[in-house]
Amino acid sequence: SGLAGTFVLLLITRLFVGVGEGGYGPAAPTIIADLFPLVSRGRMLAYFYVAIPVGSAIGYAVGGFVAAHWTWQTAFFVVAPPGLLLGLVCFSRRDPRARVGSKKEKQRVSWNDYLSLARTRSYVLNTLAMTALTFAIGGMSFWVPGYLAYRGLPPSSRIIFGGLTVVAGLTATLAGGIAGDWLRKRFPSSYFLISGIGVIIAFPFSVVMLFTPFPAAWVMMFVAVFFLFFNTGP
Repeated sequence: SGLAGTFVLLLITRLFVGVGEGGYGPAAPTIIADLFPLVSRGRMLAYFYVAIPVGSAIGYAVGGFVAAHWTWQTAFFVVAPPGLLLGLVCFSRRDPRARVGSKKEKQRVSWNDYLSLARTRSYVLNTLAMTALTFAIGGMSFWVPGYLAYRGLPPSSRIIFGGLTVVAGLTATLAGGIAGDWLRKRFPSSYFLISGIGVIIAFPFSVVMLFTPFPAAWVMMFVAVFFLFFNTGP
């Protein structure tokens, strides 16, 4: 991506990043699910998914700093080495199911398996909801720097937004996972309840923030970001 000289090349290289995310995205949670029982699974997944808000926020800060001192292309080279290193470390890991001595025969996936997923109402609704939520968060992440400039704030305000996202995303992701596990004792659908309530609370604060002068708008933004990420663990 750092070597891309045209928009088309940048788009193509970013598509490869998407292939990587599409590969580990479904695999990583299933590995975690094999390692931990259902009663603590939401909390453990929250530890994993906390990387999303924290990494995104660090990206704002690091990307802004690197671009200001060198070029925006340099930022891609700065963030690549940690991912390559951790990717290589993954080759040393083993299937967690092998640790308990269970030997399962490899099964071929059939079209009936995909059809059964399509007929599972909770899975379909959750997938559609996560698609909508990702669309919303992605859109806001893209437009917030420009919006802050539109509101007359200096470029340094991006650092404030990055720090806000780190704190809100970190605490909300962990709190949502813990709350989902705790409420599951009383409500079997606690993960869905936590997710839905979080988004419902976030929406009005997102709207109120648009009509609130700064610095009070930062408070509205913090609450909105917090509850948007509250469902990440569940």
